[in-house]
Amino acid sequence: MSDGASPGAVGSAFNISEWALKNRPLVLFCALMLALIGVWSYQNLGQSEDPPFTFKVMVVRT
Repeated sequence: MSDGASPGAVGSAFNISEWALKNRPLVLFCALMLALIGVWSYQNLGQSEDPPFTFKVMVVRT
């Protein structure tokens, strides 16, 4: 133990990269679900061809 920390030692930092490599199917599933939800959300955005807006015009006569 030259680095001073064992894998199960109290106070050791959580290594998300190591966890992701050990749980690859879960990570891929979550990434796929996020992508599908993103595509679905984008397709269901409210869109109108001609959105309502007003022109603010001021006429100045001298």
